Amino acid sequence: MPTHESVLARLRVAGLDLPPAMPAVASYVPFVVTQTAHGALVHVAGQGPFRNGKLDYVGRIGETINADQARASARLVTLNVLAQAAAATQTILGEPALHRAHCLRLGIFLNCIDGFAAMDEVADAASDLIVTALSAKGRHCRSVAGKPVLPMQTSVEIDGLFLVDR
Repeated sequence: MPTHESVLARLRVAGLDLPPAMPAVASYVPFVVTQTAHGALVHVAGQGPFRNGKLDYVGRIGETINADQARASARLVTLNVLAQAAAATQTILGEPALHRAHCLRLGIFLNCIDGFAAMDEVADAASDLIVTALSAKGRHCRSVAGKPVLPMQTSVEIDGLFLVDR
């Protein structure tokens, strides 16, 4: 039977660690929980490429950030989305329980130049990481949009929607 620790172990096998959930950096909350008949919906606010409380991968993809860096940024942001989802499960269930979270949707925003053609590859870095962490519960739909600028000049911002089993 999967556990929160098994999710963390899958991340470690991929050479990754789940960071602590970041506090909000502006006037919003990091996640909102809505109870439903099927479990709790968790809306994770847009996360950026923060590492140890500091922004990483600042700049425009195709200008100051190359495609490899953009994929690394997407993975870092995805870890921050997962950290918020874990914090939400702690709020809902009294303990971190990512194994009970189903990723329903990701919204992926890329700060990129006009004509950047590898948006799907950058988004796949995020999608693949969610599936690595959550296995079948990580299969999700998504939207990807290229923008000329994102808050704080971050290269990637991702929000998420999860359903947490009771």
